[in-house]
Amino acid sequence: MRSITSVLFSVLPLLLGTLCAAAQERALEEEAATTKRIALLIGNGSYDQKPPAPEFKELRLLNNPCRDVEAVAALLEASGWNPDTEIILRCDVPRKDVKDAVDNFKDVYLSSDRSFGFIYYAGHGIQVGKETYLFGTDSWLDLQRATELADDRVPGSIFRGGVRLYADIISQVGDAGTGSIFIVIDACRETPIDQILKQKGITVAGGAYPKPVVGVKLLFSTAFGELSSDGLTSGSPFSIAFVEHLEQVGNVDLLVSHVVQTVSTSTATSSIPQVPDTTGSLNPPPPNGCLTKCGDQP
Repeated sequence: MRSITSVLFSVLPLLLGTLCAAAQERALEEEAATTKRIALLIGNGSYDQKPPAPEFKELRLLNNPCRDVEAVAALLEASGWNPDTEIILRCDVPRKDVKDAVDNFKDVYLSSDRSFGFIYYAGHGIQVGKETYLFGTDSWLDLQRATELADDRVPGSIFRGGVRLYADIISQVGDAGTGSIFIVIDACRETPIDQILKQKGITVAGGAYPKPVVGVKLLFSTAFGELSSDGLTSGSPFSIAFVEHLEQVGNVDLLVSHVVQTVSTSTATSSIPQVPDTTGSLNPPPPNGCLTKCGDQP
């Protein structure tokens, strides 16, 4: 007959393992409960077609940005995000409303040390050096002024209604600290101003983006200097892939990997081939680097 001591020694490791697993599970649940999460979704396609002066060029109308962000919002809500407190959705809004929405996002994100932020922008975009410009619906381009530039300074007056990804959005939030922010930009990244400046012999700051910010992961629908398709009535090629994989895979890193592969393959022979570009990385949880479910992931 086995002694009580031997039985205890044989059972104790199993008991301790069970208690440890339970404690870890409770810790994860408590961490998720204290995590503040906030999503900012902006889709701009109905751009003003009546510029205030002849020298301004209007941005063409886009069919899908609003539809695209609404599809993303619906998936977030279906996975448990509260549409009233955790999702800021804006469709076809001018620059002021974009800035106000960014301020609202910032206020919620900074209200906790353990925040998870998600920003998705669909609409017109342009690249100038290392800065990405996104546009409110009251935007116009003054390319005539750009051709008259005498130095490497690019005045803001060239972009009426533009919002800068780094200077006006990321810098407003600052270092992500112990939180994380996942930013998705479904927009063109062509560089017409850079090209004009280079033709004038003016040096343009190179590189697709500045040094990555700790805790901030970026996913662009296309590479630096390239176009991004608005797609047909069903959505842009990028948004179709994003929504499809978001429904199946909630983990951000897995999601990005699948989206890059799908978009690259599906647009390879199209008139606008796209290779999505990504940089940066999220901090460790919260909340397990997930947008939607994070159960059994493929």
